[in-house]
Amino acid sequence: MTALSGGGRHRKDGRSPTSPVLERPDATLSGARRGPRSVDQIFPQHGDAARGRELQGTWATFCKERESSVREALGDGRSPPEIAYAVGELVHTYFRARGVTLTSHELRRLVSELLDQHAPAPPEPPVRSDLEDDVKDGEKTKDKHDDSRIETAALVSFAADLAAREPRWTGDEPAKPAPVVPDAVFKAPPSTVVQVTGRDAATVEGLLDRVLKVARLRLRIAPGDRIGRDEAVQAIDTAIDDVVRGGEKTLASDMRERLASVALSEVCGLGLIDRLWADRGVRAVFINGPDAVFVERNGLMEPSPEVFRDQAHLLDIASRLVHRPATGVAEFQLRDGGSGTVIFPPSAPNGPVVAIRRGEPGTATFERLIAADMLDRRLADLLRIAARCRLNVLVTGPSGAGTTSLLVAIARDLGSDARVVTVARHREFRWQAPGKVELVASPSGHGGAAAAGYPALLAAGLRLQPHLLILDSIGRDDEAALMERLSQGQRGILAAVRSDATTAVSLQSFDLVVRLARGRDGLFRAVSLEDASGAAVFVHDGGRFHRRTAQPAFAEIAAAAGYRDALASILR
Repeated sequence: MTALSGGGRHRKDGRSPTSPVLERPDATLSGARRGPRSVDQIFPQHGDAARGRELQGTWATFCKERESSVREALGDGRSPPEIAYAVGELVHTYFRARGVTLTSHELRRLVSELLDQHAPAPPEPPVRSDLEDDVKDGEKTKDKHDDSRIETAALVSFAADLAAREPRWTGDEPAKPAPVVPDAVFKAPPSTVVQVTGRDAATVEGLLDRVLKVARLRLRIAPGDRIGRDEAVQAIDTAIDDVVRGGEKTLASDMRERLASVALSEVCGLGLIDRLWADRGVRAVFINGPDAVFVERNGLMEPSPEVFRDQAHLLDIASRLVHRPATGVAEFQLRDGGSGTVIFPPSAPNGPVVAIRRGEPGTATFERLIAADMLDRRLADLLRIAARCRLNVLVTGPSGAGTTSLLVAIARDLGSDARVVTVARHREFRWQAPGKVELVASPSGHGGAAAAGYPALLAAGLRLQPHLLILDSIGRDDEAALMERLSQGQRGILAAVRSDATTAVSLQSFDLVVRLARGRDGLFRAVSLEDASGAAVFVHDGGRFHRRTAQPAFAEIAAAAGYRDALASILR
């Protein structure tokens, strides 16, 4: 029984005489809904005829255009409260974007209608013949008292009154001893994604060091040398055969495969870092020196069970992460979206010092950014309108300010069916959506067969005719190609550049400029939204977002796209 259904007594066949879910007037014999009900059926006592027509028109188009989105929200394994919240967000966003603001009562009723419409059909009561009905009617007089009790039974009952079970507190009672909690309760749970093999288990009684020594002799490599993978695999297999045969040991096939994998990582990969990073529960790795390695898991720092052999070993691995620059400090980006920093000696005497943090591919949403105080509801709605009107939007801010997170939130808000093309040098845009095309560019100055350069993918992305083209991690060498496309009148471009690295980008070429910066409280947020003329639309001051103009330069574009009332409501 849904809210506002009126309650009532239960019939003997188990069906409520007032349930709008089980006994819809427009339900079929099998219990399936023929189609969405009209607003006047959902709100039978709605008094405003004009608003009723407005609600009905928007409701009818929502049921046609967002059917797949509602089914997707219902079918991804979330809990009932999460499903209701997701459906409510779809309804609120759709109506709000069209200038229709729903009351909380209206929103609840529409969400309930959608949940009822897609709910599985209830089981049909058994069909009885007339003869069975006569027999049952003759048995109705057997126990009228019990029958009446069933009809008037309360929907919820309690085993006993709490006041009767618990004595009144007077303050003189002795304090209860604190429960004894074993230390094992506070231990972080193991990763559910992978099983990380420790060094002791992988070495098979110390075989790893001997295998690596033999393999390096065969390859004739020194620390810092780069070796081809195929060559290394052949040398490691031969080294394992020599070591096992020389020690007269037998090695199971799975243990041999594990030993070969760890040895290959030490020769061609990142060794210890590879093993730590394979655990998806590890969010960050901090290396302060060869014997000081820490990981961050579940928000807590803990020492790694493995360390490097010596400083030369750590220096060799760090040199594979990034080429050592003249300054001794280098930043790097991993293919999975993670990033990090390496500080080489002599700037780090006990180092190198390495910090690696895992990226969060495609998890940002407007709701999360609002909860983090990066935006407020009005700014999020304005960015929703900008994406749907195909405005050209520039997001600028320093490294780590959250520019990529804002791009992800804008793109995901369009829905799974929107045609979105992303171009970046990382894999931050990895959420599942049939209408999304993800393109990964090679780093600036590193073109070749592995990946196309940024300008080439920018041009290719536009030829795919997206509703929204997202450009992230734009470098100085790529800004000229972006400005050329903007000068040709391209629409629907959402770009992000670092505020300390822009040279050729003209802010006047964008309809909306979002500036991210660190506030006085130390948090990164949108400090201003400006139109093409440089006029501030919103600014953050005194801990709040303030509207500065009600007539931005892009107002006519929004009006032509049908968002005049929605924009006016946001800038009111």
